[in-house]
Amino acid sequence: MELNIEEYTRVFEKMEVENGLFKLRTKDGIFFWDIARYTIFNHVYRKFINLDDSYDTKHRKNFKEYLIISKNLINDIKYLRKSREKEYLFYINSRTVLDGKYIDLVSHDLLSRLEEHSFIIESFPIKTGFYSNSGLRLIKRFNKLIHLTQKEPVSQKVDRIIKTTFSINVSLNNLVTQIINDFRIEKSYYRNILIRLGSTKVFFIHNGVQKALIAAANDLNIKTIELQHGAINEFHPLYHYPSTIIKEIPSYIIIPDFFLTFSDYWNKATNYPAKTKIPIGNSHYYNKSIMDLKEKSGVTFISANIYQTKIEEYIDFILEHCPTVHLNLKLHPNQLNNKDRILRKYTNSNNVSVYYNEITVSELLKKTQIVVLISSTVAYEAIQTGSRVVIIKDADSYFLKDLFTHPSVYLIEQPDDLLRLELKEPVNTTYFEKFDEHLFQYFK
Repeated sequence: MELNIEEYTRVFEKMEVENGLFKLRTKDGIFFWDIARYTIFNHVYRKFINLDDSYDTKHRKNFKEYLIISKNLINDIKYLRKSREKEYLFYINSRTVLDGKYIDLVSHDLLSRLEEHSFIIESFPIKTGFYSNSGLRLIKRFNKLIHLTQKEPVSQKVDRIIKTTFSINVSLNNLVTQIINDFRIEKSYYRNILIRLGSTKVFFIHNGVQKALIAAANDLNIKTIELQHGAINEFHPLYHYPSTIIKEIPSYIIIPDFFLTFSDYWNKATNYPAKTKIPIGNSHYYNKSIMDLKEKSGVTFISANIYQTKIEEYIDFILEHCPTVHLNLKLHPNQLNNKDRILRKYTNSNNVSVYYNEITVSELLKKTQIVVLISSTVAYEAIQTGSRVVIIKDADSYFLKDLFTHPSVYLIEQPDDLLRLELKEPVNTTYFEKFDEHLFQYFK
């Protein structure tokens, strides 16, 4: 059986509906499918297309890592002690450097206006002075040691259903057991923090799949507001549910009260049953189109850890066949561990500039004529700023299927296709609106 991501998603959704997976409970009564669905979707897909996605629950001793967590724990205790009666809780991911400071581009519009009254949890592994969840991380690690051999019987049923559906063997016990254990711990942890703070609203991004945070807030009748953090579509299991499941919002789905999106375009892109969707916009992603291509030059490659090998094949091909063309390589925040190797590889090439977080995507796009990528939100940003987008077709590129027919988009399958592009005038489309101050007043 060969399926691209679009076909796989259709089969996956049919499987979960026909087999009643959303209604399956763990032995202590937790509806586990919505909590584990995103991870299982990706785990099975990568196994299905023969990509290594081993899930290792073995404990590895790493003294340095525990030392860092311990130091952060001291800072967290101090931060928590001085943070009483905070009206808002923000869960952020500050992975972008702007004006020499790490910020979360997604939440910055709101947080910059509400920070004085906010308790801030930082999920990106850097020192920002905010709460780093170090206590939660330690509890989860110790819990993993205790439950290494624990069995979750419901996972065996899912194993059989997946084998019948996709004709592959999976063993999800370790994965499901850890996800459910983490959910229990996180829900209790966040519930205690919210009670201590007396918060009335929780703002968060879903980079960590914050089902437990939503569930804890729901139990306390605290409003939850999710902020869109990237491209979402029908192939993203966090933001797309089978239509038959969401006719009414059932108790076995954990969703926020509000979903704040970049524009109305994204509200229509998925079956996400958030109670209220509001296109509030984002001042950092909003860019006016630069249609004068004289202001733009060069080619920018957008990478990520799972795409780096293929991206390098295309870069190396251009260096060999078009040695005068200047290339930019923008790394993903998840490539920190490989950054030095990549920098060393291209250090002697005057035609390649490698960036990690020293420059924002928006700054790069202002001077880029052509953006080459496999799958990234940057495709939408590039079109809005008047750049042309080249999509390297592979299994993951179908996440951008809604762009395949856009006049500014070119689909290629091998490096020498870059030499045969027949470029046309780019066509601007707006995917990111300006931050709406009027709508913001609703959440103050």
